[in-house]
Amino acid sequence: MEENTARMDEIQEIETVDEVAEASENSNTGAFVAGIVGGFLAYAVVSGAKKLAGFVSTKLAERKQKKTAGTVIDAEIVEDQPEADSDEETPEK
Repeated sequence: MEENTARMDEIQEIETVDEVAEASENSNTGAFVAGIVGGFLAYAVVSGAKKLAGFVSTKLAERKQKKTAGTVIDAEIVEDQPEADSDEETPEK
């Protein structure tokens, strides 16, 4: 009777080891799937960041154009005439 009990204990121990081995094999698959999903998420984040940066840069460029377009300065260009020209214009006496 004790021999049968000892054998049953050994069989149960062996079965638990097999279950642990099966669980570790399944966890490798889970890690693989998690890696693929993580890759897709990283790709989505990077491409989204690029699109956002492009959008923000165009909006900033539009704001700068509006600010510079609003400030128009009208000015006349005045050139100094040399003194030699002024002597020639005066009539001789």
